Amino acid sequence: LKGEGKILDGNVRFDLIKEHKTFKNINLALRDINSTKLLTLFEQKVIFDGKANADLHFDYINKKVRKGTINYRVKDQNFHNHVTDLHVNVAIENEKHIFTIDARTPELSLNLTEGTYDKKTKRAKALFTLDISDLSVFEKNIGENIEGEFHATGNIVHHKDLQVTGTSKSLDGLLTFEYKDTLLTINLTDVPFSSLIKRISTLSLLEANTTGQIVYDVKKREMQSQFELKHTKILSSKLSQTLLQKFNYDIASETF
Repeated sequence: LKGEGKILDGNVRFDLIKEHKTFKNINLALRDINSTKLLTLFEQKVIFDGKANADLHFDYINKKVRKGTINYRVKDQNFHNHVTDLHVNVAIENEKHIFTIDARTPELSLNLTEGTYDKKTKRAKALFTLDISDLSVFEKNIGENIEGEFHATGNIVHHKDLQVTGTSKSLDGLLTFEYKDTLLTINLTDVPFSSLIKRISTLSLLEANTTGQIVYDVKKREMQSQFELKHTKILSSKLSQTLLQKFNYDIASETF
């Protein structure tokens, strides 16, 4: 069987072999289709909106077995105020799916590898690499003034709820984080205080090794933090210059 036509505001081309109740060597090419209508058709949550292309190949499909691959690409012109390219590859063998996902904006790239999904348990997991060249473009999304680069690696698990754990050394110290139940928990170990303050667009008045925790409620947009500063030095400022001139005390030379 071969054919072509129009579907979901785009074009479709297909060819396959049917033997009794089994379909073999199935090839389906979708071009410039409406991604929102496609996801709605399969009763999936619409996350990305835009024109999409998809290539599907299945060696065979019947009631008991299915084996094949799906290659899906979509470009969303306004995903949370950012132009985003999404590329998904899935290898399917019965109830087991193996996938990779690559999402990119001009300022961000998110790559998921070694992804697996079990259709019976509805559990998905993957490794991720996140690279952000400019945090300031996400100020509107999180409601905070931030800047600088950020790079992280970690694990993503989705089973009823989303859980993300990872590490980063973008702040010149160790940063570990966990997202679970709408709470983002960040633990800092020996992070230079100036590197931390720089990310929130604030001038640092001191230098120190920072160890502590930040808890951010993504839903409520509320943040709590607790820090311990070690080897603290006051940086040269108007205050330190005033103390030196009036009291002959150079506080900038002290370590606390």
